[in-house]
Amino acid sequence: MKNFLQRDVPPTFSAFVVDSKPETVQQIETMLLEYFPNLDVKGSAAGHPIARRMIEDMHPDIVFFDLMLWRDFRCTQSLYWCEPDFETVILSDAEARLADSIHNAVTGYLIKPVKGETLVLTVQHALQRILERKELHQNRKFIKHIIQRRLQETPIGIPTIEGYEFLAVNEIIRCEGLQKYTRVITRGKTDIVSSYNLGEFRNLLEPYGFFAPHRCHLINLRHIKKYHREGSIYMEDGICIPVAKRMKKAFLALISRL
Repeated sequence: MKNFLQRDVPPTFSAFVVDSKPETVQQIETMLLEYFPNLDVKGSAAGHPIARRMIEDMHPDIVFFDLMLWRDFRCTQSLYWCEPDFETVILSDAEARLADSIHNAVTGYLIKPVKGETLVLTVQHALQRILERKELHQNRKFIKHIIQRRLQETPIGIPTIEGYEFLAVNEIIRCEGLQKYTRVITRGKTDIVSSYNLGEFRNLLEPYGFFAPHRCHLINLRHIKKYHREGSIYMEDGICIPVAKRMKKAFLALISRL
């Protein structure tokens, strides 16, 4: 059974144990090492406050929870998080107590002391759910990418002093606020000075993948060349755009999903 179980377990998957009894933590860690040596056991916690912080920092794929600690965790979790992004396995001293803990957020249930065969089946089920969730995430990401590409090819009308100038969204590198006007910097044409202010351009272009890192600038995220940690964005046209401190977190979150 051991050799069969070792196959197809991605080395990037990880686990975490939340239980107040050291012997239970030791048993789970030992069995995981024996049956799933590629599963990285990141650590353990004896109580839900520290468990919440450690799980938030470590992002494990599977968390083994003592039943009572899990209930405490769920109560505090509603104050801090939305639904968990990990698979939950409940550990209980008595089978009768599990009847009250049936929850759609739980992947499996184990009775202490945990039996090897039961743990194996539960972990295999959890790993399958993780793979399915990751595949779904990738599919959604791909679909979003396709939609964004098509949106970027959409022509829009930019109001100018003479009237309107039409160009595809992906031709716009960035926009720069000029008091009541906006300079639109494009890839193939000369700059366009628009009668729209920058706020109006934000409303128009943010759905197409634009972001305002600074009150005077709006950039097309697809035309970024590089980013420096101190807070500077280098665009395709060679211009350096500052990132306001209050916008840095939102900017980093956006570019991590590109």
